[in-house]
Amino acid sequence: MQGIKKKNGEGFIINRFTKGYSVTCGISLINISARERPDFEATIRETGEKIGIEVTGLYQNQREAMINYFKIPDWDTFAGSLDEIVSSLNIRLEKKAALSNEYEFEGRLLLAIWTGSMAFNQPFDFKFIFDQIEVPSSRFDQIWLILKDQKGETTLMLLSPS
Repeated sequence: MQGIKKKNGEGFIINRFTKGYSVTCGISLINISARERPDFEATIRETGEKIGIEVTGLYQNQREAMINYFKIPDWDTFAGSLDEIVSSLNIRLEKKAALSNEYEFEGRLLLAIWTGSMAFNQPFDFKFIFDQIEVPSSRFDQIWLILKDQKGETTLMLLSPS
C-alpha cells in the first residue's frame, strides 16, 4: 500500500487549520499558497496582512505516524502513552523552534500542529498534560494544536500567546 505524500499531508493540515482558525479566532485566511520555510503563506481577509504558516503532525511515536500515513497497512493493536505524546510534542516544538530562525519570511509566523494521534487528539487530552508542554523561544508568534472536539469537528488550542 502506498503512503500519503508530504504535500498532500500538509494540504490536509492547512485546510483543517484554516477552518479551525476561522471558528476559533473569527479570522479568515485567504490566498493560501504553498512555499518553503514556512510551508504556506496566507492573507488575513479582514486586514490584508500576510502571514506565514508552518505545519506539522504530532504522533506519539514513529509507529503511530506510519499507521496514520498508511505505511503500515496491517496493524492490530496500538496502546496510547501520555508520556510518549508529551515527549514527542516537546521534541517537535524544539525542532521547529530551531528551524524557525532560518525562515525567510518578513511577516508574522504561525505554527500549526495537527494532532494525528489515535489516542490523544481532543482538547481534554492536552488540558490534562498542558503543564508538561515546553514551548521554547522561537520566531513563531502563535503555536496552535489542531484538535478534534467531542463531535469530531476541528478545534484549536493555543500553546503560545501572540
